Amino acid sequence: MIGGPTRRSVALVAAAGLGAACSSTPPPEDIDGGGVSHVEQALADYNRMGFLTGTPDFPVIGRVVTFRGPHDSAYVAVLASMSPRALRFAREGALFAASYQVLATAVSGADAVRRMNRREIVRLEDFAETASDDERIFFQRFMTLPSGSYEITLAVRELASRDQASRTFHVEVPPFGEPGGRITDPIVALHAVARQAYRQHPPAIISPRSTAAASREPPFLLVEVYDEVSDTLTLKVTDEGSLLWEQVLVPEAAAGPEAAPRTVLTTLPVSRIPPGLAELTVTTEDGVETRSPLLLALDDVWAFADWSDVVEHLAYAIHSDSLDRWVDADLPDRARLWAAFWDNTDLDPATPRNEFLGRYFDRMSRAEDRYGEPGVPGWRTDRGRTYVQLGEADSEIVLGGGDTGQSYQIEWRYDESLPFQVVLRYVDVNDFGVFRIDQRSWLVLRDANRRLAEMERSGEWVDTRDMEEDEDEGIG
Repeated sequence: MIGGPTRRSVALVAAAGLGAACSSTPPPEDIDGGGVSHVEQALADYNRMGFLTGTPDFPVIGRVVTFRGPHDSAYVAVLASMSPRALRFAREGALFAASYQVLATAVSGADAVRRMNRREIVRLEDFAETASDDERIFFQRFMTLPSGSYEITLAVRELASRDQASRTFHVEVPPFGEPGGRITDPIVALHAVARQAYRQHPPAIISPRSTAAASREPPFLLVEVYDEVSDTLTLKVTDEGSLLWEQVLVPEAAAGPEAAPRTVLTTLPVSRIPPGLAELTVTTEDGVETRSPLLLALDDVWAFADWSDVVEHLAYAIHSDSLDRWVDADLPDRARLWAAFWDNTDLDPATPRNEFLGRYFDRMSRAEDRYGEPGVPGWRTDRGRTYVQLGEADSEIVLGGGDTGQSYQIEWRYDESLPFQVVLRYVDVNDFGVFRIDQRSWLVLRDANRRLAEMERSGEWVDTRDMEEDEDEGIG
């Protein structure tokens, strides 16, 4: 598919195959003293969830999901997603193109039952989009398997570099023709509608990462019911046994004349569930239960399983007086703190997403790229912090250094983009390229953040510089 997406758009939604052999991502290590990168941490978390995970150079995520198919068979959805930055793009006329390959094999006993080999091409119009970290390249295809026990090996390969990731999944396809009170695992989907027949592939864009991002539109939760089990289902989100959210729903029967599943569709209330790794559970009145992992992420790129990592990366947005309370919060308190934070920062309550968080983490990603210093990620530096909180300066002046006998200094001026003037100075005291905000500027920055937050909450002023609309390109 050819598209000219915005920074938030889906560049390609396509295909899926099966399975995966082998590689397991070890826990990330702090190699250079600058801390584990958010990409490394996210990959380690997805690996703990049992998903296929790549490397920081090729950060692909993948998994498989099973649905009932026609007669006594199953549709196995093979899923993968990645950011454009994971691929090596080259010019193709007026466009930029990159290729990746998905290999899948389903084995039962000693026999290879199904094989798939797909080569996918991603084309973008804007070179800047090729460096995006956002999850916007999706692969989804279905493989039909008869009832039985399978080892499904899924491998995803970047064709220019030969970087690849693989993992093997064990899949049980039950005899759907026999009674058994069968329902799917609860499935996170970017888009979904109810199936009207078993012969139809599920009309859904399934999240390969089983992730909901607070800065994006809330995803769907999808459950299909295949037997006459009960009239209601209970959906829950729990963390270490503590209930975070619960909803009782009635499965809807298909409207058409053909045999089809009953379906439950709802959306996840991301404003009331604290970020981190949780578990989705669906239970029938008859005691049938299925479950799947769920990662409540801050953003597509900034996803963390542990609460301590969540708080660390929200520190520039949480009032300093509350930070200790966030760090020490138990599970019930986390939900309350998160809901209050959402309500206080949400710039447009009429929409289901939090625009402030979208802007905040867009800036975190840019700060990461621009303002890194020896041993320190870009978002942790003084200039990175300022960029996240105030955005792009209107002007930058370099002072001192050279033959002046003074340390290098960088002055950032906000003369037009903010409702009042802000001037900040950063000093390279030891000539090591490590710029520290001076004491006066630190007080100015703290006061500016307080005033701007109050003005945005009251509606007196809204910073729209980094606001962008979501635009999905659709399914290819």
